[in-house]
Amino acid sequence: MGNLHKSDLIEWCKAQEGTEEHPMGSNRTIYGEIVDRAGLFAGDKNGIAWCGTYCEAGVFENVYSDTNPDYDDNDRKWDTLFFLYQPAPSQNYACACKWGARYFRDAGAWHGKDDFEEGDVVFFGDEGDEYHQGIVIGRPDDRCGFYSSEGNHNNRVETVWHGIDENISGFGRPRYDDEDDASGHDDDSKPEPQPEPTPAPEPV
Repeated sequence: MGNLHKSDLIEWCKAQEGTEEHPMGSNRTIYGEIVDRAGLFAGDKNGIAWCGTYCEAGVFENVYSDTNPDYDDNDRKWDTLFFLYQPAPSQNYACACKWGARYFRDAGAWHGKDDFEEGDVVFFGDEGDEYHQGIVIGRPDDRCGFYSSEGNHNNRVETVWHGIDENISGFGRPRYDDEDDASGHDDDSKPEPQPEPTPAPEPV
């Protein structure tokens, strides 16, 4: 399987600063193109509110293998879903923030305001009704706040400072190679790709 390092994802986020949707107001972005091409979801997502697709695209773009010469984008797709604790594409609703947060919670990879780290995916809003997300790219030692790289912030990617007293639901921690797996599973638990069932309607 591939590898995912938080340092790579953080550096990628910093390099995206200022990237805008085009045309402005359309929600169409290079990140939507990436997730649609990768097939991470059922149906095209380029053109919807894109804070979630930004985070998904970041993980997909930073998964790699230095041991498998035949590693390709299909492998990268399944590894991206694995690292983010997400189901098969036909059942994956993580482009909606509340579902991305739910997958982390269900996997036991959910963290509160007292133990978040750089590289975590931060979700804003109330539990079960999250409305925005980003990737933590910096924090002081006392965790009084943090810098988050956020897609769809003023129609572009921006680094934003947040105080810890804001309306934050929590933090999801991807299955980084340089982190202990928060769910207690090891890499052998990765499911084998299965034939895709007929996509189900997105739940409310």
